Amino acid sequence: MSDSMSIFSRCSMVPVVKLVLYQKKLLKKRILIGILFLFSPWVYSQNLNRNSILVGDQSAGLGGAYVALFEDITGAPFYNPGGLTFVEGESVSASVGVYKKFDLQYGVGTDFLSASLKMNQGFFRAVPASTGVLLRFDELNFLKPYTFVFSIIVPTFEEFSGELMRNTSTVKSLDYKKETLWVGGSVSRSIYSDMGVGLSLFYTADTQKVYRGTRGFSPDEYYESEIRSFKSNSLVTILGIQYKINQFHRLGLRYQLPAVHLAGWGEREYFKFDSNGMTGGAPQTEIESRQLHPGNFSFGYAYLDTKFIISIDFQYSLGSIEKDFESSSFYDDYRTREILNYAIGLEYKLNDRFAVRSGVFSNKSPHFENLIQSNRWQADYINGEGFSGNIVWTKGQTEYTFGGYYVGGRGHAWHKDSLGYAQVDKQMHIFTMLVGLNHKI
Repeated sequence: MSDSMSIFSRCSMVPVVKLVLYQKKLLKKRILIGILFLFSPWVYSQNLNRNSILVGDQSAGLGGAYVALFEDITGAPFYNPGGLTFVEGESVSASVGVYKKFDLQYGVGTDFLSASLKMNQGFFRAVPASTGVLLRFDELNFLKPYTFVFSIIVPTFEEFSGELMRNTSTVKSLDYKKETLWVGGSVSRSIYSDMGVGLSLFYTADTQKVYRGTRGFSPDEYYESEIRSFKSNSLVTILGIQYKINQFHRLGLRYQLPAVHLAGWGEREYFKFDSNGMTGGAPQTEIESRQLHPGNFSFGYAYLDTKFIISIDFQYSLGSIEKDFESSSFYDDYRTREILNYAIGLEYKLNDRFAVRSGVFSNKSPHFENLIQSNRWQADYINGEGFSGNIVWTKGQTEYTFGGYYVGGRGHAWHKDSLGYAQVDKQMHIFTMLVGLNHKI
Protein backbone atom coordinates (compact mmCIF):
# COMPACT_ATOMS: atom_id res chain seq x y z
CA MET A 1 0.00 0.00 0.00
CA SER A 2 2.85 2.38 0.86
CA ASP A 3 4.53 1.79 -2.52
CA SER A 4 1.26 2.48 -4.30
CA MET A 5 0.61 5.64 -2.30
CA SER A 6 4.13 6.95 -2.92
CA ILE A 7 3.80 6.47 -6.67
CA PHE A 8 0.32 7.97 -6.89
CA SER A 9 1.36 10.87 -4.66
CA ARG A 10 4.09 11.80 -7.14
CA CYS A 11 1.57 11.74 -9.91
CA SER A 12 -0.87 13.94 -7.95
CA MET A 13 1.86 16.44 -7.14
CA VAL A 14 3.03 16.68 -10.74
CA PRO A 15 0.02 16.38 -12.98
CA VAL A 16 2.26 8.55 -19.13
CA VAL A 17 3.13 -3.70 -36.03
CA LYS A 18 3.16 -6.79 -36.39
CA LEU A 19 4.87 -9.51 -34.33
CA VAL A 20 8.12 -10.82 -35.83
CA LEU A 21 7.62 -14.59 -36.01
CA TYR A 22 10.17 -17.11 -36.89
CA GLN A 23 7.86 -19.75 -38.35
CA LYS A 24 10.18 -21.07 -41.03
CA LYS A 25 13.27 -20.86 -38.87
CA LEU A 26 11.68 -22.77 -36.00
CA LEU A 27 9.54 -25.19 -38.01
CA LYS A 28 11.87 -28.16 -37.57
CA LYS A 29 12.21 -27.41 -33.86
CA ARG A 30 8.43 -27.29 -33.37
CA ILE A 31 7.95 -30.56 -35.27
CA LEU A 32 10.47 -32.19 -32.93
CA ILE A 33 8.65 -30.71 -29.92
CA GLY A 34 5.33 -32.03 -31.24
CA ILE A 35 6.78 -35.54 -31.54
CA LEU A 36 8.12 -35.26 -27.98
CA PHE A 37 4.67 -34.25 -26.74
CA LEU A 38 3.10 -37.29 -28.40
CA PHE A 39 5.40 -39.70 -26.60
CA SER A 40 6.08 -37.68 -23.41
CA PRO A 41 3.03 -35.69 -22.31
CA TRP A 42 4.65 -34.51 -19.03
CA VAL A 43 7.50 -32.11 -19.66
CA TYR A 44 8.76 -28.72 -18.29
CA SER A 45 10.99 -25.65 -18.26
CA GLN A 46 11.62 -22.79 -15.90
CA ASN A 47 12.09 -19.46 -17.63
CA LEU A 48 14.65 -17.92 -15.30
CA ASN A 49 14.07 -14.36 -16.49
CA ARG A 50 10.38 -14.89 -15.86
CA ASN A 51 10.94 -16.58 -12.48
CA SER A 52 13.60 -14.42 -10.83
CA ILE A 53 13.53 -16.49 -7.63
CA LEU A 54 14.86 -20.03 -7.41
CA VAL A 55 11.99 -21.84 -5.76
CA GLY A 56 12.62 -24.16 -2.84
CA ASP A 57 15.38 -25.11 -0.43
CA GLN A 58 17.44 -28.00 -1.80
CA SER A 59 16.28 -27.12 -5.30
CA ALA A 60 17.58 -23.54 -4.97
CA GLY A 61 20.94 -24.80 -3.71
CA LEU A 62 21.19 -26.97 -6.84
CA GLY A 63 20.58 -24.02 -9.16
CA GLY A 64 17.00 -25.07 -9.94
CA ALA A 65 18.09 -28.42 -11.43
CA TYR A 66 15.31 -30.41 -9.79
CA VAL A 67 13.11 -32.07 -12.40
CA ALA A 68 14.55 -35.52 -11.59
CA LEU A 69 14.66 -35.04 -7.76
CA PHE A 70 11.93 -35.09 -5.13
CA GLU A 71 12.82 -34.58 -1.43
CA ASP A 72 12.30 -30.79 -1.27
CA ILE A 73 8.55 -30.34 -0.91
CA THR A 74 8.81 -26.56 -1.30
CA GLY A 75 10.38 -27.05 -4.73
CA ALA A 76 9.03 -30.37 -6.06
CA PRO A 77 5.41 -29.14 -6.64
CA PHE A 78 6.86 -26.45 -8.90
CA TYR A 79 9.68 -28.39 -10.61
CA ASN A 80 8.06 -31.84 -10.88
CA PRO A 81 5.05 -32.98 -8.81
CA GLY A 82 5.57 -36.52 -10.10
CA GLY A 83 8.45 -37.01 -7.68
CA LEU A 84 6.41 -36.29 -4.54
CA THR A 85 5.26 -39.90 -4.31
CA PHE A 86 8.86 -40.92 -3.49
CA VAL A 87 9.07 -38.67 -0.39
CA GLU A 88 9.24 -40.81 2.74
CA GLY A 89 7.25 -40.04 5.88
CA GLU A 90 3.63 -39.40 6.65
CA SER A 91 3.96 -35.65 7.05
CA VAL A 92 6.61 -33.16 5.93
CA SER A 93 6.50 -29.38 6.33
CA ALA A 94 9.00 -26.82 5.11
CA SER A 95 9.43 -23.11 4.68
CA VAL A 96 11.93 -20.96 2.84
CA GLY A 97 12.53 -17.20 3.06
CA VAL A 98 14.82 -15.20 0.76
CA TYR A 99 16.28 -11.72 1.15
CA LYS A 100 17.06 -9.98 -2.13
CA LYS A 101 19.57 -7.20 -2.84
CA PHE A 102 19.13 -5.53 -6.24
CA ASP A 103 21.95 -3.71 -8.06
CA LEU A 104 20.50 -2.57 -11.40
CA GLN A 105 22.43 -0.05 -13.48
CA TYR A 106 21.26 1.85 -16.54
CA GLY A 107 23.82 3.46 -18.83
CA VAL A 108 27.33 3.02 -17.38
CA GLY A 109 27.16 0.14 -14.92
CA THR A 110 29.39 -1.81 -12.55
CA ASP A 111 30.98 -5.23 -12.94
CA PHE A 112 30.30 -8.23 -10.72
CA LEU A 113 33.21 -7.56 -8.33
CA SER A 114 32.19 -3.95 -7.78
CA ALA A 115 28.55 -4.92 -7.26
CA SER A 116 29.41 -7.68 -4.77
CA LEU A 117 31.43 -5.24 -2.65
CA LYS A 118 28.23 -3.19 -2.19
CA MET A 119 26.23 -6.09 -0.75
CA ASN A 120 26.43 -4.49 2.70
CA GLN A 121 24.87 -1.29 1.36
CA GLY A 122 21.22 -0.60 0.71
CA PHE A 123 18.17 -2.58 1.67
CA PHE A 124 17.47 -6.31 1.46
CA ARG A 125 13.87 -7.12 0.59
CA ALA A 126 12.40 -10.10 2.47
CA VAL A 127 10.35 -12.43 0.25
CA PRO A 128 8.60 -15.64 1.47
CA ALA A 129 9.75 -17.58 -1.60
CA SER A 130 8.06 -20.91 -0.90
CA THR A 131 6.25 -22.83 1.80
CA GLY A 132 4.74 -26.28 1.67
CA VAL A 133 3.04 -28.98 3.72
CA LEU A 134 2.94 -32.64 2.69
CA LEU A 135 0.08 -34.86 3.87
CA ARG A 136 -0.91 -38.49 3.49
CA PHE A 137 -4.25 -40.02 4.48
CA ASP A 138 -3.31 -43.64 5.19
CA GLU A 139 -6.44 -44.15 7.30
CA LEU A 140 -8.59 -43.79 4.16
CA ASN A 141 -8.05 -46.72 1.82
CA PHE A 142 -9.10 -44.91 -1.35
CA LEU A 143 -6.60 -42.08 -0.62
CA LYS A 144 -3.77 -44.30 0.60
CA PRO A 145 -1.89 -44.41 -2.74
CA TYR A 146 -1.82 -40.59 -3.03
CA THR A 147 0.51 -37.90 -1.70
CA PHE A 148 -0.83 -34.35 -1.23
CA VAL A 149 1.09 -31.09 -0.91
CA PHE A 150 -0.26 -27.59 -0.29
CA SER A 151 2.06 -24.77 -1.40
CA ILE A 152 2.52 -21.01 -1.49
CA ILE A 153 5.19 -19.81 -3.93
CA VAL A 154 6.56 -16.41 -4.96
CA PRO A 155 8.42 -17.22 -8.22
CA THR A 156 8.85 -13.58 -9.31
CA PHE A 157 9.89 -10.47 -7.40
CA GLU A 158 11.60 -7.53 -9.14
CA GLU A 159 11.94 -3.85 -8.27
CA PHE A 160 13.92 -0.75 -9.22
CA SER A 161 13.85 2.88 -8.12
CA GLY A 162 16.24 5.44 -9.55
CA GLU A 163 17.46 7.26 -12.63
CA LEU A 164 17.46 5.72 -16.08
CA MET A 165 19.70 8.42 -17.55
CA ARG A 166 20.94 11.94 -16.95
CA ASN A 167 22.57 14.49 -19.28
CA THR A 168 22.65 18.25 -19.68
CA SER A 169 19.16 18.40 -21.17
CA THR A 170 17.19 15.50 -19.65
CA VAL A 171 16.73 13.45 -16.48
CA LYS A 172 14.69 10.24 -16.70
CA SER A 173 13.57 8.26 -13.64
CA LEU A 174 11.80 4.96 -13.06
CA ASP A 175 10.00 3.28 -10.16
CA TYR A 176 9.14 -0.32 -10.90
CA LYS A 177 7.86 -3.29 -8.91
CA LYS A 178 6.54 -6.65 -10.08
CA GLU A 179 5.64 -9.71 -8.02
CA THR A 180 3.73 -12.93 -8.51
CA LEU A 181 2.06 -15.15 -5.91
CA TRP A 182 1.12 -18.79 -6.59
CA VAL A 183 -1.18 -20.66 -4.20
CA GLY A 184 -2.28 -24.22 -4.81
CA GLY A 185 -2.01 -27.93 -4.26
CA SER A 186 -0.36 -30.99 -5.74
CA VAL A 187 -1.29 -34.66 -5.87
CA SER A 188 1.02 -37.53 -6.78
CA ARG A 189 0.87 -41.31 -6.88
CA SER A 190 2.91 -44.30 -8.03
CA ILE A 191 1.74 -46.08 -11.14
CA TYR A 192 4.58 -48.58 -10.78
CA SER A 193 7.03 -49.09 -7.91
CA ASP A 194 9.64 -47.15 -9.87
CA MET A 195 7.47 -44.45 -11.49
CA GLY A 196 5.41 -41.57 -10.13
CA VAL A 197 3.07 -39.12 -11.80
CA GLY A 198 1.74 -35.89 -10.39
CA LEU A 199 -0.30 -32.75 -10.98
CA SER A 200 -0.03 -29.27 -9.48
CA LEU A 201 -2.74 -26.63 -9.81
CA PHE A 202 -1.91 -23.05 -8.80
CA TYR A 203 -4.04 -19.93 -8.58
CA THR A 204 -1.76 -17.02 -9.51
CA ALA A 205 -1.91 -13.32 -8.75
CA ASP A 206 0.34 -10.97 -10.76
CA THR A 207 0.77 -7.32 -9.81
CA GLN A 208 2.91 -4.64 -11.40
CA LYS A 209 3.35 -0.92 -10.79
CA VAL A 210 5.42 1.39 -13.00
CA TYR A 211 6.14 5.11 -12.66
CA ARG A 212 8.11 6.88 -15.41
CA GLY A 213 9.17 10.50 -15.11
CA THR A 214 11.09 12.83 -17.47
CA ARG A 215 12.34 16.32 -16.71
CA GLY A 216 13.68 18.32 -19.66
CA PHE A 217 15.67 21.56 -19.58
CA SER A 218 16.34 22.38 -23.22
CA PRO A 219 15.11 24.21 -25.21
CA ASP A 220 12.22 24.74 -22.73
CA GLU A 221 11.74 23.17 -19.34
CA TYR A 222 9.03 20.51 -19.06
CA TYR A 223 7.98 17.60 -16.87
CA GLU A 224 6.32 14.43 -18.10
CA SER A 225 5.03 11.56 -15.95
CA GLU A 226 3.21 8.31 -16.50
CA ILE A 227 1.94 5.77 -14.02
CA ARG A 228 0.55 2.38 -14.95
CA SER A 229 -0.44 -0.58 -12.83
CA PHE A 230 -2.22 -3.86 -13.34
CA LYS A 231 -3.45 -6.93 -11.51
CA SER A 232 -4.09 -10.26 -13.20
CA ASN A 233 -5.24 -13.70 -12.03
CA SER A 234 -4.96 -17.05 -13.75
CA LEU A 235 -4.76 -20.83 -13.22
CA VAL A 236 -1.50 -22.68 -13.91
CA THR A 237 -1.44 -26.46 -14.34
CA ILE A 238 1.77 -28.49 -14.04
CA LEU A 239 2.04 -32.15 -15.02
CA GLY A 240 5.04 -34.27 -14.09
CA ILE A 241 6.44 -37.76 -14.33
CA GLN A 242 9.53 -39.19 -12.64
CA TYR A 243 11.16 -42.54 -13.36
CA LYS A 244 13.58 -44.35 -11.05
CA ILE A 245 15.89 -46.30 -13.36
CA ASN A 246 17.67 -47.90 -10.39
CA GLN A 247 18.92 -46.82 -6.97
CA PHE A 248 21.43 -44.41 -8.58
CA HIS A 249 19.75 -42.93 -11.67
CA ARG A 250 16.53 -40.98 -12.20
CA LEU A 251 14.79 -39.24 -15.07
CA GLY A 252 12.12 -36.54 -14.93
CA LEU A 253 9.80 -34.84 -17.41
CA ARG A 254 7.54 -31.90 -16.68
CA TYR A 255 5.07 -29.81 -18.66
CA GLN A 256 3.48 -26.53 -17.60
CA LEU A 257 0.36 -25.82 -19.64
CA PRO A 258 -0.29 -22.27 -20.85
CA ALA A 259 -2.13 -20.44 -18.08
CA VAL A 260 -5.91 -20.10 -18.10
CA HIS A 261 -6.74 -16.41 -17.74
CA LEU A 262 -9.36 -15.62 -15.08
CA ALA A 263 -9.44 -11.86 -14.64
CA GLY A 264 -7.31 -8.78 -15.03
CA TRP A 265 -7.56 -5.01 -14.94
CA GLY A 266 -5.25 -2.02 -14.96
CA GLU A 267 -4.99 1.76 -14.65
CA ARG A 268 -3.01 4.43 -16.50
CA GLU A 269 -2.51 8.14 -15.84
CA TYR A 270 -0.44 10.56 -17.90
CA PHE A 271 0.49 14.25 -17.46
CA LYS A 272 2.89 16.67 -19.12
CA PHE A 273 3.70 20.27 -18.11
CA ASP A 274 5.54 22.58 -20.48
CA SER A 275 5.45 26.21 -21.59
CA ASN A 276 2.13 25.59 -23.32
CA GLY A 277 0.44 24.37 -20.14
CA MET A 278 -0.69 20.93 -19.11
CA THR A 279 -1.61 18.01 -21.32
CA GLY A 280 -3.09 14.73 -20.18
CA GLY A 281 -6.38 13.88 -18.64
CA ALA A 282 -8.34 11.83 -16.17
CA PRO A 283 -6.94 8.39 -15.30
CA GLN A 284 -7.96 5.47 -17.46
CA THR A 285 -9.37 2.83 -15.12
CA GLU A 286 -10.69 -0.71 -15.42
CA ILE A 287 -8.55 -1.40 -18.50
CA GLU A 288 -8.60 -5.09 -19.36
CA SER A 289 -5.23 -6.68 -18.55
CA ARG A 290 -3.98 -10.16 -19.37
CA GLN A 291 -0.61 -11.38 -18.05
CA LEU A 292 0.08 -14.80 -19.51
CA HIS A 293 2.29 -17.64 -18.31
CA PRO A 294 3.37 -19.42 -21.52
CA GLY A 295 3.67 -23.18 -21.72
CA ASN A 296 7.10 -24.60 -20.96
CA PHE A 297 8.75 -27.95 -20.51
CA SER A 298 11.97 -29.64 -19.43
CA PHE A 299 13.90 -32.86 -19.15
CA GLY A 300 16.00 -33.73 -16.09
CA TYR A 301 18.52 -36.38 -15.10
CA ALA A 302 19.90 -37.06 -11.60
CA TYR A 303 22.53 -39.36 -10.11
CA LEU A 304 22.20 -40.15 -6.38
CA ASP A 305 24.31 -42.21 -3.99
CA THR A 306 25.02 -42.05 -0.26
CA LYS A 307 27.41 -39.09 -0.70
CA PHE A 308 26.70 -37.36 -4.00
CA ILE A 309 23.79 -35.88 -5.91
CA ILE A 310 24.37 -34.64 -9.45
CA SER A 311 21.39 -33.12 -11.28
CA ILE A 312 21.10 -31.70 -14.82
CA ASP A 313 18.08 -29.99 -16.40
CA PHE A 314 17.48 -28.72 -19.93
CA GLN A 315 14.67 -26.19 -19.92
CA TYR A 316 12.63 -24.97 -22.89
CA SER A 317 10.04 -22.19 -22.82
CA LEU A 318 7.57 -21.32 -25.55
CA GLY A 319 6.95 -17.81 -26.80
CA SER A 320 3.84 -15.68 -26.33
CA ILE A 321 2.22 -12.38 -27.26
CA GLU A 322 1.83 -10.36 -24.07
CA LYS A 323 0.87 -6.79 -23.26
CA ASP A 324 -0.09 -5.13 -20.01
CA PHE A 325 -3.34 -3.54 -21.32
CA GLU A 326 -5.52 -5.56 -23.69
CA SER A 327 -8.14 -2.96 -24.57
CA SER A 328 -5.99 0.17 -24.74
CA SER A 329 -3.90 1.71 -27.52
CA PHE A 330 -1.33 2.67 -24.86
CA TYR A 331 -0.21 -0.87 -24.05
CA ASP A 332 3.38 -1.89 -23.28
CA ASP A 333 4.81 -4.85 -25.21
CA TYR A 334 5.84 -7.89 -23.14
CA ARG A 335 5.90 -10.48 -25.93
CA THR A 336 8.37 -13.34 -25.49
CA ARG A 337 10.37 -15.68 -27.69
CA GLU A 338 11.27 -19.35 -27.42
CA ILE A 339 14.36 -19.95 -25.27
CA LEU A 340 16.45 -22.84 -23.97
CA ASN A 341 18.15 -22.75 -20.55
CA TYR A 342 20.16 -25.22 -18.53
CA ALA A 343 20.78 -25.88 -14.82
CA ILE A 344 23.42 -28.10 -13.17
CA GLY A 345 23.49 -28.89 -9.44
CA LEU A 346 25.78 -30.81 -7.09
CA GLU A 347 25.30 -31.89 -3.47
CA TYR A 348 27.96 -33.55 -1.28
CA LYS A 349 27.22 -34.99 2.16
CA LEU A 350 30.18 -34.49 4.48
CA ASN A 351 28.60 -36.70 7.15
CA ASP A 352 25.18 -37.45 8.64
CA ARG A 353 24.82 -33.85 9.83
CA PHE A 354 26.43 -31.61 7.22
CA ALA A 355 26.05 -31.23 3.46
CA VAL A 356 27.01 -28.61 0.89
CA ARG A 357 25.21 -27.74 -2.35
CA SER A 358 26.10 -25.68 -5.40
CA GLY A 359 24.67 -25.01 -8.82
CA VAL A 360 25.05 -23.01 -12.03
CA PHE A 361 22.33 -22.03 -14.47
CA SER A 362 21.78 -19.95 -17.59
CA ASN A 363 19.49 -16.95 -17.50
CA LYS A 364 18.57 -16.12 -21.08
CA SER A 365 16.10 -13.35 -21.73
CA PRO A 366 12.68 -14.39 -23.05
CA HIS A 367 12.26 -10.92 -24.57
CA PHE A 368 13.46 -9.57 -27.91
CA GLU A 369 16.85 -7.92 -28.46
CA ASN A 370 15.70 -5.37 -31.05
CA LEU A 371 12.87 -2.87 -30.85
CA ILE A 372 9.89 -4.41 -32.66
CA GLN A 373 7.73 -1.27 -32.84
CA SER A 374 9.36 2.17 -32.87
CA ASN A 375 6.45 3.79 -31.03
CA ARG A 376 6.00 1.12 -28.35
CA TRP A 377 7.89 0.41 -25.12
CA GLN A 378 8.97 -3.23 -24.83
CA ALA A 379 10.44 -5.35 -22.06
CA ASP A 380 14.14 -5.27 -21.19
CA TYR A 381 16.54 -7.71 -22.84
CA ILE A 382 19.24 -9.15 -20.54
CA ASN A 383 21.06 -12.43 -21.04
CA GLY A 384 22.99 -13.67 -18.04
CA GLU A 385 24.16 -16.49 -15.84
CA GLY A 386 23.66 -17.48 -12.22
CA PHE A 387 25.19 -19.60 -9.51
CA SER A 388 23.96 -20.83 -6.14
CA GLY A 389 25.17 -22.55 -3.00
CA ASN A 390 24.10 -23.40 0.52
CA ILE A 391 25.11 -25.44 3.53
CA VAL A 392 22.84 -27.85 5.38
CA TRP A 393 22.87 -28.87 9.03
CA THR A 394 20.61 -31.73 10.15
CA LYS A 395 19.54 -32.30 13.72
CA GLY A 396 17.12 -35.15 14.33
CA GLN A 397 14.24 -34.79 11.87
CA THR A 398 14.93 -31.11 11.15
CA GLU A 399 17.13 -29.76 8.37
CA TYR A 400 18.41 -26.17 8.50
CA THR A 401 19.70 -24.44 5.36
CA PHE A 402 21.62 -21.20 4.83
CA GLY A 403 23.06 -19.90 1.57
CA GLY A 404 22.01 -17.94 -1.46
CA TYR A 405 22.35 -17.36 -5.15
CA TYR A 406 23.37 -14.72 -7.67
CA VAL A 407 21.77 -13.79 -11.00
CA GLY A 408 23.40 -11.27 -13.29
CA GLY A 409 23.91 -10.18 -16.85
CA ARG A 410 24.16 -7.39 -19.39
CA GLY A 411 21.74 -6.18 -22.00
CA HIS A 412 19.61 -3.15 -22.68
CA ALA A 413 16.34 -1.42 -21.92
CA TRP A 414 14.27 1.15 -23.81
CA HIS A 415 13.37 4.71 -22.93
CA LYS A 416 11.23 7.27 -24.72
CA ASP A 417 12.82 10.12 -26.62
CA SER A 418 11.63 12.69 -29.16
CA LEU A 419 11.82 10.16 -32.01
CA GLY A 420 10.11 7.27 -30.23
CA TYR A 421 12.11 4.84 -28.10
CA ALA A 422 15.88 4.66 -27.75
CA GLN A 423 18.12 1.93 -26.40
CA VAL A 424 20.01 2.30 -23.12
CA ASP A 425 22.50 -0.20 -21.72
CA LYS A 426 21.44 -2.11 -18.62
CA GLN A 427 23.31 -4.33 -16.15
CA MET A 428 21.72 -6.56 -13.54
CA HIS A 429 23.23 -7.96 -10.34
CA ILE A 430 20.80 -9.61 -7.90
CA PHE A 431 22.16 -11.19 -4.71
CA THR A 432 19.80 -13.38 -2.71
CA MET A 433 20.25 -14.85 0.77
CA LEU A 434 18.24 -17.96 1.55
CA VAL A 435 17.20 -19.37 4.92
CA GLY A 436 15.34 -22.69 5.00
CA LEU A 437 13.75 -25.07 7.49
CA ASN A 438 12.60 -28.59 6.63
CA HIS A 439 11.01 -30.77 9.31
CA LYS A 440 9.91 -34.40 8.94
CA ILE A 441 7.56 -36.31 11.21
